[in-house]
Amino acid sequence: PPPSGLPLPRSLVWAHSACTLQSLLEALADSSAVTAIETDIVMGRVARGGEEGTENGGAGETESESDGGDVPIMSHPPSRSSDLSMERFLLDVTGGEHGERTLRRHIKLDFKEIGVVDPTLRTIMRLANEEGGLNALANGRTIFLNADVLPGPGNRDGTARIDGDLFLGTCSRATTGTRRTIPPVVEEKEGEDVSATPFAYSLGWNVNYKDWRDSYTNEDVDRMRALVKEHDLASASAGIVLAVNGRILARDCSPFDSFLQDVESSQLLVFTGAGEPPILSAEIDKITDHFARQQQGISFVDRIGFDCKIVDSK
Repeated sequence: PPPSGLPLPRSLVWAHSACTLQSLLEALADSSAVTAIETDIVMGRVARGGEEGTENGGAGETESESDGGDVPIMSHPPSRSSDLSMERFLLDVTGGEHGERTLRRHIKLDFKEIGVVDPTLRTIMRLANEEGGLNALANGRTIFLNADVLPGPGNRDGTARIDGDLFLGTCSRATTGTRRTIPPVVEEKEGEDVSATPFAYSLGWNVNYKDWRDSYTNEDVDRMRALVKEHDLASASAGIVLAVNGRILARDCSPFDSFLQDVESSQLLVFTGAGEPPILSAEIDKITDHFARQQQGISFVDRIGFDCKIVDSK
C-alpha cells in the first residue's frame, strides 16, 4: 500500500500551470473534478489587471506587492510577469467559505529558481501559525515541493536548474518542526505511527527528451538516492515522488526498481513536458506492464502516477 503521507497517485486530477488568477479560480471552482493544483514560481513583477475578483478569503493587493518590486510570482520561465503573486495564490488556495484558512486542494509548488523557495515556505508557515498550526491549514492535504535538482538524460553536460543540496537544505530549515498527524490512506495497524508532515518532495532531473539515445541510468537513480538519504527525506517528509519523463522512462524502466523497493515512501510521476508531443499509448502500456510485474514479490504499479499527453498507437 502507499505510505500514509501521500495521496494515491491515480486519485489525483491535476489542474496544471495555474499561473494566472483566472486559471486558479477556475481550478478552485471545479471541486467535483480537480483534486490537485500545480503552479510554477519565479521572481518577477505583479501585473495589476487581474487582482480583482478573488473569492473565499482572497484579499486585494498584498503588503509584499505594494512597492512594485520583484516578488515571488506564479509564472513559467521565461515570463517574469503575472497577475498572480505567490502570496495571493496561497491566500486563495487556503481561502474558506466562512473565513477559515485550510487547503482546498493538494498543491504542487514547482520552484524554478532557488530565490523563491524560502519566502514561499515562510509564507506558508506564517499562514499556518495564524490558523493554529499546519494540521489545521493542511486539512489532510499534501503540499508537494517540486524542483529539478540533478542533470539527467539528454542534459548530462548541463547543470540542474536548482542545486539539490541547496534546495533540500532550504526547505528543511524553513519547515523544521512541521510534523503532524494526518488521516492514513489505508487502515492503520494497531500501534502504527501515522505521524507525518504535509510537505512531500517531488524531485526530478533536467532532461532533453529529444535525445533518443539516452535514458535514465542506475547512476542517475543512485545520485538521487544519495540526496534522499543525506537529507533524511524518507522520515522528514510525507514522501518522495520522482518526476520522470515518460518518453525517456519507456526506454528503460529498470533503474527505478531498486529505489521503489528501498524507499517505501516513494512514488513515480510519469509526465510529458510543456511543448512536448503526446506519448504513444503503447509506451504507457510498456511502463505500466513493467511496474505491474512482481519485484521480489511486490508490485509497484499502485505507486506509479501518469500526467501525460497520450495518443493512441493504432
